[in-house]
Amino acid sequence: MATQSSGVAVYDRASHKFSSYQHNASDGSLINNHVNVVFTDRSGIVWIGTDNGVSIHDPIYSPFQQYFLPKSPDGEDITIYDFYRDGDDNLWIATSNGIYIKSEGSNSYEHRKLVYKGHLLAVTKFFIDKDKTVYLGTDYTLFKYNLQTNQLSLLPNTTSDSVMKRLVNSRIVSIVRDTIDTHPVLVVSPYGQYITYYDLAMHKWVSQVDSVKKIIGKLNIKDNLVKKFYKDKKGGLWLATDKFGLGTWRQNGMPVKYFTNDLADNSSISSNDVFDMEEDKTDNLWVSTYGGGLNYFNKRAGKFVHIGESSNLTEGMQADLRGNVWMICDGHVHEYNPLKKIYSCYDLPNLKKNGGVKGYIYKDTNGNFYAGGVNFYISFSPGSISKIKNDPDVYFTDFKIFNTSYNQLLENKTIKLNHEQNYFSLEFSAPEYSSNHIHYDYMLAGFDKGWIDAGRRNFVSYSNLPGGKYLFKVRACNWKGSMVEKYTSVMITINPPFWLEWWFYALLLLIIVPVIYMLYRFRLNEYLKRQSIRNGIAQDLHDHIGSTLSSISIYSKVAKIYQQQQNGEKLKELLNTIGETANETITEMSDIVWAINPKNDHMSNIVQKIQSYARPLCLVQNIQFKFNCDSKVLKLTLEMAVRKNFFLILKESINNAIKHSGCKNLTVDIRLSNNHIEVLIQDDGVGFTPPPKYAEVSAPVTRGGNGLANIKSRAKELNAKLKIKSEVYKGTHISLMFSGF
Repeated sequence: MATQSSGVAVYDRASHKFSSYQHNASDGSLINNHVNVVFTDRSGIVWIGTDNGVSIHDPIYSPFQQYFLPKSPDGEDITIYDFYRDGDDNLWIATSNGIYIKSEGSNSYEHRKLVYKGHLLAVTKFFIDKDKTVYLGTDYTLFKYNLQTNQLSLLPNTTSDSVMKRLVNSRIVSIVRDTIDTHPVLVVSPYGQYITYYDLAMHKWVSQVDSVKKIIGKLNIKDNLVKKFYKDKKGGLWLATDKFGLGTWRQNGMPVKYFTNDLADNSSISSNDVFDMEEDKTDNLWVSTYGGGLNYFNKRAGKFVHIGESSNLTEGMQADLRGNVWMICDGHVHEYNPLKKIYSCYDLPNLKKNGGVKGYIYKDTNGNFYAGGVNFYISFSPGSISKIKNDPDVYFTDFKIFNTSYNQLLENKTIKLNHEQNYFSLEFSAPEYSSNHIHYDYMLAGFDKGWIDAGRRNFVSYSNLPGGKYLFKVRACNWKGSMVEKYTSVMITINPPFWLEWWFYALLLLIIVPVIYMLYRFRLNEYLKRQSIRNGIAQDLHDHIGSTLSSISIYSKVAKIYQQQQNGEKLKELLNTIGETANETITEMSDIVWAINPKNDHMSNIVQKIQSYARPLCLVQNIQFKFNCDSKVLKLTLEMAVRKNFFLILKESINNAIKHSGCKNLTVDIRLSNNHIEVLIQDDGVGFTPPPKYAEVSAPVTRGGNGLANIKSRAKELNAKLKIKSEVYKGTHISLMFSGF
């Protein structure tokens, strides 16, 4: 219940009694006694709203009890080193200010100041021997102690040892009973002074200064900073050293063997600064290091396994009845469950302002643990502590596209985006308040190669993602490195731009393949056309030029005969024939070359060529020559084959009229009609009477005579319509119509 001035009142139904929780400046409980509201959430955490803020009471920390020692009259801080619970359940506490004793059921302490030769002793270690003798390790030397009379006594011959008669800037941190040279001994570590041992049979100390025993070399003692001795179940003695790792020391004075860190060996200990060790049920060791965290040591294999999720600054440790390892780490209490491989940190709120606990953990015969700090200590029973949820649930809290919130999209199982929304961010949270060490990992399946360590950062951004389906997964654990399988996920689909869709590629394929085929066919047709033109030119050369040259060759042989017969008149006539034939061949060759020259593609070139050929000849023969050409025709460009055949037909027709018709007038008319070129050639010469089938000729035609045969053949190549009309003494009319431009 909330009260106005008395904090929180709690009613115990079993005892029917009230108790209260109030503000106390010394222990950091309630932040203010004026409580406005009390709320208990589903995890059992109590939220208390006050006039000065919110206080949180987590029942998971209730089993951890914190106790403060009475303040020292001189105001000096009291450092707690060790604990011991006797048979009467009295708790003995070794401190820098003597011994404090808390009786069972009492809230008060008995303070015993211990003074030796005027020196106020700091008690740093309790050791109860098997004969029930109580020894106290102090910052002066080792004493026997009488619990009832509070009397101290030196061990015999202590004053004769230069180290143990009076420790200088040192304190005894560990004591263990062992056997050396068949003698029972108390092995002691005065921190910074190597080790010493007290021979219980000879009643003398043996230390580093003993020139006879020479224990430093004989026992292979490498480190003067031995933090703890630990005796395992089989009697083996283990040393926690500051600089040389874990030492093992067999009985009867055998040399110490060290297990040290080897950077090249993953099975070596993680740090050479060993703080504590604890044997488990399988006789192997848990080893804590200050700087390398927790290690598990397999004695038989001689190999270490480093617990990667453990805190680097690991100090004292104890194992509970279930085999879980409890540790002091950086002022807090940590736990490791070896079976489930779960690591937990109990970040006790009340310890923060007091500097936390440090040193070693003491376990009494009832299984209760104790750990000390400065001016206070804590106690807890491991079995009564609830487990921190190692894999808290994660919830998505926001979804942003270009920094604009669209958290309503999180209500869907799949978030659908277009290709222009491929810059987005997700925010998430694991509302777990039992620990302040929430750690996140995330992965965008389909893009990230594996889980990404986000630490405590609870958001992630992605940009320029290609289209596709992605599954975003995020998980949380209560300590970094913990193995967690549970995760929260959301499907994100980014629709690619249309030009990356499969159907677009299919459409391109449907378009490109026919285009490529058409280009292929076009190139093939062009190749065949060029090949046909080449064949045509070759045929022309063979038919016309070849036959003419053959004629010249025959004429030359006949000329030799005439020369031998000395027939001068016939020889002269034959030589003239040879000359005329050669000139005609040269002219025809020149015409073919001119017709296939790409520079003469335009119709204007053809018109100019025809006129330059016909006009001089007509002028010599007194023929009136008229040439009409449509201006539209002059702008046309003809293909090479069309140009060649058209030019040669036109020239052949004009040549026949000039040479054979005896005409007075010759007219050439070229016009463009319905995308066809129409050519009309007519003269008023003697004409001729063609056979009936030539009276009106439509290509292809056949006709005797080289002139008409050539015209017919070229008209056929042009796929042109050819008409020839002629009557004796009424002239000749030739019409040609074709396309191909």
